[in-house]
Amino acid sequence: MNELIYFGIFIFVRQPYPWLKAYLDAHLEGLEGLRNTPLDLKKAQSWFNSLLKYFRRRNLSTPRQQKNYLVDVRNAIKSRFGEDHPALQVVGFDEKTWTEINQPIHDRVEDRLKHTRFLTDPDAIVERAETLLSSKTSTWADLAVGLGVVIGRRLSELLGLKTKLEPKTEFSILFSGQLKHQGELAAFEIPTLCPAKTVLEAWKRLKFMLGSESLDPQLINRRFSRQCKESANRHFADLVPPRMGDDDLYNAPLPGHLRHARRVLLLPARKKK
Repeated sequence: MNELIYFGIFIFVRQPYPWLKAYLDAHLEGLEGLRNTPLDLKKAQSWFNSLLKYFRRRNLSTPRQQKNYLVDVRNAIKSRFGEDHPALQVVGFDEKTWTEINQPIHDRVEDRLKHTRFLTDPDAIVERAETLLSSKTSTWADLAVGLGVVIGRRLSELLGLKTKLEPKTEFSILFSGQLKHQGELAAFEIPTLCPAKTVLEAWKRLKFMLGSESLDPQLINRRFSRQCKESANRHFADLVPPRMGDDDLYNAPLPGHLRHARRVLLLPARKKK
């Protein structure tokens, strides 16, 4: 089975990036038929060493940079050859390396847990986001930030060529074009924190302003991140305190802290009057 990735209240299957998928399509057959013998394990180790060299050629030189892609590789091996394939014994980092990779993450989490900051007026966050989505004077960055709050999608997902939003209920939409999917696109329902009609109209305005982008998601984020950062801080700095260690609300492709806030607003589900 592929690794399950949890995003908000949704679960989806993580698929490899296109460049990694192409590499695996060309090289996975090198592991076919291997058995749990010293000779075959040596062949698997050689295969793994070649993979690491390929990672380094793509400027992924440290285990911390390689870890997510290595998870994808192991999932691909399991999917093609089964959970007990002997190559899984050597294609991966040892326990000491994993501990070193995860320790900084663990320390940051512990630090943030000690300095928890609360949302004192969650309804005001939703109301302000809805105002941004409804206002005729909102910029594209305002719309992107507002959508990040009410549906939790990144800008690179909202602008994807295959992205499609459709009405489902008064307060939910069907989303297809998930950023992590590289194969057949699956549609799933997303609850919205404001009327779905408002969300869909704002998304169409955003697409009209910026168009659909065929760029790599990271390139989309780099191209448009500054404006989203400025909008997030301008409209929400007084309502959403930055997380410990962050200088502002912006975190990666969309206002990440606002997208985290959305998860809080969904628990418990908000009752619409």
